[in-house]
Amino acid sequence: MKYFLLPLLIFAASNINGQTIDDALRYSVLNHGGSARTIGIGGAIGALGADFASLSINPGGLGNYRKSEFVFTPFLNINTANGTVGTSAKVSDARTKFGFQNVGFIFHRKPRNEKWTTFNVGIGFNQRVNYNQQFSFEGKSIGSIADRWLALAYDGAVPIFADNLDDFEAGLAYETGAIYDPNSADGLLEYTNDFFDSPEVSKKQTIENKGSINELLFSLGWNYNNRVSFGITAGIPLLNFTQQKIYEEIDDGEGRDGDIPGFNSLRFVENLTTSGVGLTLKAGVTVRVSQSLRLGLAAHSPTNIRPSDSFYNLLTFSYNDSNGIPINPSQPTSSRNGVFEYGLRTPLRVLGSVAYIIKRKGFISGELEFLDYSQNIFDLTINDSSPATEDYERLLNNNINEDLGVALNIRLGGEYVLGNTQLRGGLGLIGNPYQTASSININYSLGFGYRSEGYYLDLAYRLFSYTQDYSPYNLIDDNLETQVDVRGNSHQIVTTIGFRF
Repeated sequence: MKYFLLPLLIFAASNINGQTIDDALRYSVLNHGGSARTIGIGGAIGALGADFASLSINPGGLGNYRKSEFVFTPFLNINTANGTVGTSAKVSDARTKFGFQNVGFIFHRKPRNEKWTTFNVGIGFNQRVNYNQQFSFEGKSIGSIADRWLALAYDGAVPIFADNLDDFEAGLAYETGAIYDPNSADGLLEYTNDFFDSPEVSKKQTIENKGSINELLFSLGWNYNNRVSFGITAGIPLLNFTQQKIYEEIDDGEGRDGDIPGFNSLRFVENLTTSGVGLTLKAGVTVRVSQSLRLGLAAHSPTNIRPSDSFYNLLTFSYNDSNGIPINPSQPTSSRNGVFEYGLRTPLRVLGSVAYIIKRKGFISGELEFLDYSQNIFDLTINDSSPATEDYERLLNNNINEDLGVALNIRLGGEYVLGNTQLRGGLGLIGNPYQTASSININYSLGFGYRSEGYYLDLAYRLFSYTQDYSPYNLIDDNLETQVDVRGNSHQIVTTIGFRF
């Protein structure tokens, strides 16, 4: 995944938090989960239904319930990741999170009309994304984040007056001495930093993400003549995301001046909290073609989300002054608290599914999901219609349209029945949202189930592996950016407990 490079002129606007392609993907790449049964079969539940996860995937499956039900699904996530810079040793991290994949009620009713077999109502939530992750890197590479701050201090070739520098990066850098005017007495404004010879710099960073998207659900489902089930869902995604990035550089060379004369160390901390509410509508159908064959089709409308970002940065810069005296601040310099509210419309999704029932032995199932990530559209002018914001919005949406494309997600699964117990397995092939990328992410799952008259218990394990190209800061020339190879695994253990009545 390549981080999006914004033109620095627009990126410097102090009233913009700098939404990127990565923000669009963060809120539009969703998981199939919600229940241990669905996770155990790789998410391929669309043609089967009668599972609470189907309310988020194919609401047509709601009509296949024959009893009322209460269900809840606790989970444990263990995320591991490591980051590598060039030939440096990899740095490993792990993060553990306990929570709930879903809680829900199904209310079953049999209509008076004999042709209509069921009328069911579903209320609850399914978790669509879990953001809990931490990764780090440490190593040496050419250049410094101070090169970025230096570029932000210029409007093209013209230096920006110090009072007009942005509050979150260039302004902090100037205030702390990371960038400075070397000849302030001559009356000609110019900026420089201590890294003008493009030295190799020791750097490290830790990125910690927390949060989730939980989708509140209100669903209706009908079954006609035990053949066709229809369903609709109104989904309200609740977005909660926090991110902290702690970036450090140090001159670890020998002697008083080290490798970079004047520079000793810096520590730059970025804090972001995002919350938001959205709305999506879903409709679906499942068809019992024969005693063995089931088909499913569902469509999810574009989701309109209204995120609000709250953010601030901290910078500590240590250096030797012109007399060689170390300047080591005891406290970081803080930016103001920034707030930015905006809109995002994520793409339409279409899902087709099939299942083959092996009488008294289980089933095999598959699902194909189609979506076009280039249809993510930002609205940044909700509370700010300045020319800079309008230009930024237009540029960002154009880049999304050029860089992102169609993705196909394939999910396969199966279940084998042994009396009251079931054994499950699944595979997910998740397409890359970038037009120029051909790689896919793969997840594997295993599951176990037990069914009794009034209750059931399901267990599942899912392994999701991913790779990511990351850069801790962007420059005009992206060939000078530090490139980090991030590889991670998400281990998810899920238990669903359901009661029928």
